[in-house]
Amino acid sequence: MRYVLVFLYLILANSGWAAPADQYPPPPDGIYWGWQGEVLFDFDKAQLSEQYIPLLTRLADSLRRNSNVSVLLTGRTDNTGNLEYNRRLSLKRLYIIRDYLVRQGVELARLHTQNLAEQRPVSIDACEQDRPRNRRVDLAFFPANYPPPYSEIKRGDTKPYEGECEEIEEALRK
Repeated sequence: MRYVLVFLYLILANSGWAAPADQYPPPPDGIYWGWQGEVLFDFDKAQLSEQYIPLLTRLADSLRRNSNVSVLLTGRTDNTGNLEYNRRLSLKRLYIIRDYLVRQGVELARLHTQNLAEQRPVSIDACEQDRPRNRRVDLAFFPANYPPPYSEIKRGDTKPYEGECEEIEEALRK
């Protein structure tokens, strides 16, 4: 039985089902693996807001002090506009964050990027008030010399169907 469990664990670990952090070495003091924060953007914009400078400065300081840590930047958009436009916009957002960190002294080789655009939203994008949460770049620490913990891209229609926003708002009122 023990061999079956070990075999299943190895299959799951190599299939992407096991959390990558389970395979990482212990992080340096004061660091933890995974999500560190997010930088939100205004509708149809790729300008860095001043409110995120302290977060990015702390992130850059941590990366400069810990050469065995890398960061994954994941660019995202809401579902307004077509997918190709959203891909270009989320890529611009990624580059704004990446370039800021490089100017702060972080080596480019330790900054990994993934452009998801409107794929894998954090909110469903059905209601206008949900969309700002998807206009962002996510920041995640992981050990250098390990593959970045990329998200699997989900293909398909991300547009809400007619009436979905109203149904959600009604359910929230109950």
